[in-house]
Amino acid sequence: MRTIAVILSLMSVAFAAPAIVPKANVGLAVFCTDINFGGSCVEIVEPAFSGEGGCANNTPPFVKSISSARGVTDGYTCFLYPELNCQGTRLVISGQIPDFRVPSINFNDKAVSWSCGSVL
Repeated sequence: MRTIAVILSLMSVAFAAPAIVPKANVGLAVFCTDINFGGSCVEIVEPAFSGEGGCANNTPPFVKSISSARGVTDGYTCFLYPELNCQGTRLVISGQIPDFRVPSINFNDKAVSWSCGSVL
């Protein structure tokens, strides 16, 4: 009798329906209003867009106030744009940029919109 109970319990485990696990959001980038990732920060997560445009305009307090950013997930790149609707010369965010005031970056308090995507 005990053997039958063990076999039945093993069969119920073997034929159990798999659990549905929701897809976790993936962090893509962090944008901050002060240098060195200070001030107010926002984490951009995937899925970032509900539409097909692949672009988002910044909302307060992140309109023309981002001073540092970092990419957080390998295989993704984010871009900041100085104009609405991802227009203008973009800044690529694929690593850490702690200070947008650096002359080679020169993007402090300029970002108005952003986009992120897979580089694969």
